[in-house]
Amino acid sequence: MSQLKRYFSFKNLSYILFLIVFTLVALEIILHFYNPWASRVKGNKIILPVNQVYNIDGGNRSKLDKKILHSKNSLGFRGAEKPANFDNYLSIITVGGSTTECFLLSDDRTWQFDLEQKLKSKFKNIWVNNAGLDGHSTFGHQILLDDYLTKIKPKIILFLVGVNDIGREDLKDHDKNNLIEASVTWRDWLARRSELFNLILTYKRAKAAEQGGGGHGNLNFAQMETLPLSDDKIKNELAKHVETVKIYKRRLLKLIETCNQVGIEPILLTQPTIAGKGFDELTGTDLENIRLDDETNGKLYWLTLELYNQQTREVGMETNSKVVDLSNLLPKTSLYFYDAIHYTNEGAAKIAEILDEQLTPHLKENYSAFELPSK
Repeated sequence: MSQLKRYFSFKNLSYILFLIVFTLVALEIILHFYNPWASRVKGNKIILPVNQVYNIDGGNRSKLDKKILHSKNSLGFRGAEKPANFDNYLSIITVGGSTTECFLLSDDRTWQFDLEQKLKSKFKNIWVNNAGLDGHSTFGHQILLDDYLTKIKPKIILFLVGVNDIGREDLKDHDKNNLIEASVTWRDWLARRSELFNLILTYKRAKAAEQGGGGHGNLNFAQMETLPLSDDKIKNELAKHVETVKIYKRRLLKLIETCNQVGIEPILLTQPTIAGKGFDELTGTDLENIRLDDETNGKLYWLTLELYNQQTREVGMETNSKVVDLSNLLPKTSLYFYDAIHYTNEGAAKIAEILDEQLTPHLKENYSAFELPSK
């Protein structure tokens, strides 16, 4: 009887293992042919969404358009196709995460589109493309730069960086592989070949970015809860970022170095947020004490982001790269934000206005051949 029990137990276990393996293999096959959550990163490679059109429902986000048209060109970026006589253009590509891609803004409402229109009135042969990728950190920007942008070789890259690097401990392993040129790990090898494994990694990266403040929200600033935090609590939380801030700076220096090596001018933009000091002019909400999650209020989030923004400013000074300090130049008003960091149509238009003011003198001085005659 004991042997019979062991036989059936072994048979049941074998059947369960068979079902697990069968299910995993079936999922892998299905995801290879149809993956509605296709990742833009496989291992340490980026897969760009070439010639894609997204018709997006704005949903219950009252500050966004109800119907959003988001399209990608043959490069996998947002904007006009690359012109044939590319060397004769004052070409600008923007790199960053979701605040660069502006996924939930229509093609003609992004800050890149507005900036291009403004620059066209002062410069000839202007071409601006948006290479932002939702959730990407400076780790992903380096891969994008190495694998794509150094080959396209625009004259200028605008880097809007920092927010997706906040507290990202998971990026340390990526740094070892990509920036120190170590051998590819088993994780990267498997991620390139397995859709299922890569889907799991994509989910983990998205959660990490969301926890750092990079997820899309829909905040009602008139009805937000408050979360007062003591100075000691804030000080202790900021101290946790000492190491990741240093690593962020190293990655940023690497981006600048790569650009300089191939003759691309890097321009750095600091990351703005509505959170922090003062009151929202539309709702009167105290932006310092707004509750962003169970342990974070506006003041803590602002000061944390400023740790990374300060590194961006310092890297600009150390490398003699131009910096546009959007974090201080963009007013803190809910007119410009639909959550803590993402822009409304009005916010994107304001950013384009700021960048036009900040970049035009620089472009006239350094790219005078493209300047149109004064009217």
